[in-house]
Amino acid sequence: IYIDMRYCFDILALLHAGIGEAIFASILAIMNIPCMTSRNMKKVERRAGSAIENLAKETCDVILKDEAEKSRYMYTIK
Repeated sequence: IYIDMRYCFDILALLHAGIGEAIFASILAIMNIPCMTSRNMKKVERRAGSAIENLAKETCDVILKDEAEKSRYMYTIK
């Protein structure tokens, strides 16, 4: 599936703003900017959502590992 990169930015804007597809489509319509179909928007949203979830999980893992190392270090100093 080929999806234009500008649509990825549309989806990220939707997720960041916390608004729905209909509101986003009407904002783009007011500015006379074409919007993607709801079907394609859902496809890109799923892909972007899973990528964001993976990044969040990796970030949490790094932070937890760092916190565990700091905790071990503090208990070995005393």
